Amino acid sequence: MIIKKFYYLSLLLLIFFGCAQNHSNKIQDIIQPINLEEGVEKEIVISDLFYAENYDLTFSPNANVTIHYDK
Repeated sequence: MIIKKFYYLSLLLLIFFGCAQNHSNKIQDIIQPINLEEGVEKEIVISDLFYAENYDLTFSPNANVTIHYDK
């Protein structure tokens, strides 16, 4: 009888700890965000952000940001 209770308690604890996953592992961006400050020019070297065999980039238009891309 004691062995049966121990078995059920062990099974219950195993299920509980098996289902209690650590949800703090959030997906993070590969390229970290770039913080811009109004009125301050910032030079960003694309090859320092990520590796690509071809850096033929296109930028989405934004009324608040002016981009000058020098290949």
